[in-house]
Amino acid sequence: MIVRAFVATGIAVVTIGVAAYAPQPRRVVARPSPSEAAAILAAEDTRAERDEELRILLDGAQLSNPADQTLAVRALGRLERRDVIPKLLVALSASAPRVRGESANALAQALNGSPLSTSAPHEQVRGVMEALLHAAAKETNGPALAAFARSLARLPYTTHEQVRSAEGFIAGLVDQKAARDTVVLVGAARGLEALARRNPTLTSFEEKTLGALRRLARRTQYTFPPDVRRNAAAALLAARAFDDSTLRSVTEDSDEQVRRFGVLALAGAGSPLEPVESTRRLRTALADTAATVRYEAVRAWSRRIAPTEGCQALLDARWDPVLYDTLAVIDALGDVCKGDDDVTNAVAYHARTPPTVGSWHSESHALVALAKRSPERAALALPSHAVHPLWQVRMYAARAAALLKDDATLERLVYDAHDNVREAALGPFHVLRPADSERALIAALGRPDLQLVRTAAQLLDGTPANQYILKALSDALRRVTSAYGEMSRDTRLELIARLRQLGGPPQADDLIPLVSDVDPVVASTAADAIRVWSGTRPATPALAHRIAGAAALGGDTTLTVTLGSGRKFALMLLIDEAPHAAAIFRLLAGAGKYDGLTFHRVVPNFVIQGGSPGANEYMPRTEAFMRDEVGLTMHERGTVGISTRGRDTGDGQIFINLVDNAPLDHEYTVFGRVPAADMAVVESILEGDTITRIALEEKR
Repeated sequence: MIVRAFVATGIAVVTIGVAAYAPQPRRVVARPSPSEAAAILAAEDTRAERDEELRILLDGAQLSNPADQTLAVRALGRLERRDVIPKLLVALSASAPRVRGESANALAQALNGSPLSTSAPHEQVRGVMEALLHAAAKETNGPALAAFARSLARLPYTTHEQVRSAEGFIAGLVDQKAARDTVVLVGAARGLEALARRNPTLTSFEEKTLGALRRLARRTQYTFPPDVRRNAAAALLAARAFDDSTLRSVTEDSDEQVRRFGVLALAGAGSPLEPVESTRRLRTALADTAATVRYEAVRAWSRRIAPTEGCQALLDARWDPVLYDTLAVIDALGDVCKGDDDVTNAVAYHARTPPTVGSWHSESHALVALAKRSPERAALALPSHAVHPLWQVRMYAARAAALLKDDATLERLVYDAHDNVREAALGPFHVLRPADSERALIAALGRPDLQLVRTAAQLLDGTPANQYILKALSDALRRVTSAYGEMSRDTRLELIARLRQLGGPPQADDLIPLVSDVDPVVASTAADAIRVWSGTRPATPALAHRIAGAAALGGDTTLTVTLGSGRKFALMLLIDEAPHAAAIFRLLAGAGKYDGLTFHRVVPNFVIQGGSPGANEYMPRTEAFMRDEVGLTMHERGTVGISTRGRDTGDGQIFINLVDNAPLDHEYTVFGRVPAADMAVVESILEGDTITRIALEEKR
């Protein structure tokens, strides 16, 4: 059926020709009690799978209390169901600006759901777009306008005309008098960045739009605030639309994050500057006062300049006072200037045996780089790394051994005491010695680490089956299910896939219990496998959505994270934006569940991630999935999010944004923020650094 937007009596109404909750005239409900707000959050926790829970949210979207109306509207959007769109359209005319902004955001989120009409899904998008444009044209509130801009930018457009309509409105905000409002300008620039990034094949921006972005990004007689310049530069980068003067201005900006975008533009193939000028500016960036700019300059130099200008500038930069810039240089030197003996000698110098106390990072990175440059010299350095007492060093040794095709070292490391070392060695060993790897794969399936078990199951893809492999797979599936339940989804899906591929009817007994598993994805996958063998698919019972429990937060909203180095940083919980995640995180922290864990993933100029009992991506901290609470809060530098691998699969691991990460907006929950004054501590965190304790901040 077709979705059409009608503008009548100042209210945009969408008619959807399917069984849906039809829009009703807005009714005023009595002021809610605290229990009513709790009911809204509880219905959101279950993802409103039952009609009565959905009704709580639908009624909540009409409440007279703006705070609770916002909760309900936001919850409806987070369902990502298109049948709630009519109710959200009515909320666009709410009296409270915050509700109107949340309604716009919720509409964009709802369109992530499956189309209600397969015959013309683009008409559904067009109807919502026209309703948003109509409401936005009347909006005067700055934050609400910003929400409209960002929401219009991320609708799932299918035509050039749709994108152009959204572009015209968002770009027009920059030229309005109200656009002196920083919130509006940031929202408009953030929206244009998303529009360019999400629709590269549908359109390119008009010159008027590019002119508006360039005015925001440049330092001129009227210089816009740094957050405006940053987002405008990000939008120009996404659109590949820097011109000469704007790029020059951005690379000389007083804000380091703006300069970082300038270096990213210099590194791209579409830089408008002449090669000589680009080289000069990258050389300047290598000596920038900000480590974040130097890091990007190292990467840009290695990709763009080193092939013609050589690596002396990189050699000079390897003594950077910030370790991650040094590591960037070492990593780069593994791939460039391969014939330069001075470079090889420099890398070999760093590839010494790491100390047992303190930083091991330079030596381990250098070993991997040396393996790429000089296998003979790397082979001499490898043995001391492969028996090092720090497991992280042995993990990097496994990576170097893979490059060297040193199957003897890999064979030792696939039976290492630490599962992350085993996992790093297992794949390369299987490639080099497939006939001898069966024993190692079976041993890996018997280990407790979910990532290692998953990797072993993947590597068995296509392997000739035998009774030992099938037994190991079945045993692993039962053990993992018993120990981790739904939090082992990714690992169990791989195990089921291998049993389905390698097994037969006898393995059905192993899968039958999973047909009623608490995880519906696992249950459905198990049922499909049984159908392959038996011809009949067992029914999977409907199960209530299970979400990790949380208690109400008290007045304490700031936690102190103490690192193994003794340094500390504050983490402020965003209770209003993500009450579920904030509550669970505080419960886990208060119970000491993060004490002694590490930051296992550090990606400079992106994120750091930690809180995994296994120091890897697949070992969870919670016992049940956390639901997502995506919203209008942007992934800016210092914000803290929850790790997931798909919708509503939060595992209690956290990440901290080191820079503004617009592509993560509306995809990952933001539940906290590190104060700007404490970000220097966060930026000093190295891979493997320990979390000693996370505690409530003491009252002063």
